[in-house]
Amino acid sequence: MNEAHHSLADDRSNTAPESPLTQINAEDLWAARRGSRETSPPFGPKLTAASASPKSTAALYAHLEREGAPLVEDADDPDHRLVTLMVKSVPDIRQVHLFGQLVHSSSRTADALQPSTPMVRIAGTDYWGLTFRARRDLRTTYRIMPSMSDPSPIDLMSGARADPLNPRRTLPTPEDEPPRVVGMHTPDSIIELDRAPHARTLPAEGEGTKWTRHWFASSLLGNTRRGWTWAPQAEPRGVLVIHDGYDWSQRTHLLCLLEERMRSGELPPLFVVAVETLRGISTRELGCDETFTEAVVTELLPWIASSWAVPADRKRWILAGQSWGGLNVMFTALCHPEAVGSVISQSGSFWYPFATDPDGFGEYGWLIEQFRDAAAVPTRIHLQVGGLEGHMVTVNRHLRDVLCAKNCDLTWAETNDNHSWYSWQFSLLDGLRSVTRDWQ
Repeated sequence: MNEAHHSLADDRSNTAPESPLTQINAEDLWAARRGSRETSPPFGPKLTAASASPKSTAALYAHLEREGAPLVEDADDPDHRLVTLMVKSVPDIRQVHLFGQLVHSSSRTADALQPSTPMVRIAGTDYWGLTFRARRDLRTTYRIMPSMSDPSPIDLMSGARADPLNPRRTLPTPEDEPPRVVGMHTPDSIIELDRAPHARTLPAEGEGTKWTRHWFASSLLGNTRRGWTWAPQAEPRGVLVIHDGYDWSQRTHLLCLLEERMRSGELPPLFVVAVETLRGISTRELGCDETFTEAVVTELLPWIASSWAVPADRKRWILAGQSWGGLNVMFTALCHPEAVGSVISQSGSFWYPFATDPDGFGEYGWLIEQFRDAAAVPTRIHLQVGGLEGHMVTVNRHLRDVLCAKNCDLTWAETNDNHSWYSWQFSLLDGLRSVTRDWQ
């Protein structure tokens, strides 16, 4: 059974779907849609009017200081909005960069998970501004970096900071935890428009439902890592095992969101296990590594089954991963389809490992080719990717088409959000609803 679940109707999607199993020129694909979907004025109406004089520019900035950024205005159609951001700098600043995924792009330079966008200095002032056009279901995160020269990618990752005008921020990672990714201790600012799925006010840092920490030792891997668990109030009817446990337990409100939907009956009660990805070896382990996958199947899953009162039926077990973790759960489904009943891949890194790549766009990642050449897997699959993720959209669509051609039990979601834990916690809810849709 093949299903395609989209956040918006197909005629309003950001890019046209490609034909199954056909390699395309992604630059041409995006360019064909960019004219109508992504053309933005230099500034929105209010900032354009305010830039007429330094006094009116300062007045608009003072308004955002009181009311909070971003400034959201009507666009040329009811399904879009104009989103404006402002920054005040010191006189010797030569440029200000917005660090984050704000618009749809397939260019290789924008394929970095956090591309930068230059802001525009308002003439005769120390204020900078940027307006972009966005669909009303937008959800993304960003940071800001003033600079006296062109910053390197590492400078941006380590030096960019949250927008001081925007009160909405992601959860910071505790400073006593050595960072796995450069800049991960720094919170991001949030942009979430009125039609973003599941939008709600989240608890403040330190509030809400708590995880319980455990330690898991692997003989195959020769290491020990942390695992975090949560049990629903009702008897669990399934198990959710998820990679990157530290990020899920420290940087998201996943438990709050799950608890609400289990209470309402939208999701069945699930026992949740979030397993740590170790610093320094995460890409090796999650990058289609047979030993790590064997450890998940023969050590981690049995450890869960023997340690807690969870359903024995593996068809009620779900393995989920994001980015590199999404790559791993699909590799697990290919190599060990008996291990779990369902997998959820969010923003899977299916460009890796590189395989044949005749035009340089990487549609033919190694794992995609393995699925192309293998028999259909029985595992239920949910694929999700954010439309702001540049080339990640292309490779995820390509795997989708391969799985559709195999008639796999597949659902698909292309959401208007970015490559971030903040976005994934919401899109995971739809993945869980999809794979548990017929549970009795």
